[in-house]
Amino acid sequence: VAHQPHGRGYLCADGTPLPTPALSFGTDFSADRGFAIVRTAPQPGHDGAGGPVPPLPAWGLLHPDGRWVPAPAALLEPLTDGDGWLVAPQPDTPLAPFITRDGQMAYVNGEGSVVWRVHYDGQQVALLDAEGALLWRSGVQPNCWPPRPFFQSPLNDHLEGLSTLDGVVPLAH
Repeated sequence: VAHQPHGRGYLCADGTPLPTPALSFGTDFSADRGFAIVRTAPQPGHDGAGGPVPPLPAWGLLHPDGRWVPAPAALLEPLTDGDGWLVAPQPDTPLAPFITRDGQMAYVNGEGSVVWRVHYDGQQVALLDAEGALLWRSGVQPNCWPPRPFFQSPLNDHLEGLSTLDGVVPLAH
């Protein structure tokens, strides 16, 4: 991965840039997975009035040949640890964990297809196949909740640290 002033890029073994969309984030390529997890950079676009509007960044999977596979629309962001780092690839698996837009988890393959889903209900966690059939369920335990998003955390996560209303304006900036 090459860190450049305008974002991130990848270099081939001969030093030439790997053709990719403009990226704002990228992991190393994983030998087990065969792809890197990347996020596109906002790019100037045009609204109906002709003014620049940056399109929303999108998560996806980048293959060593430069092929970018967008993450399915149901996925919010890759799974991170408590410090906001993407979780390390699990050995011997080609799957990547993502948090879903409905607050659960899914594991995707290099083509962006959901292979497994993980469902939390507050007391148990269940592993489901792509069609939703139950594969495994944990025992009952208190406070069994899904991981929280890091990149798109709920607004109230930011407001909890404010002791007075005077902090709202600096936070907004």
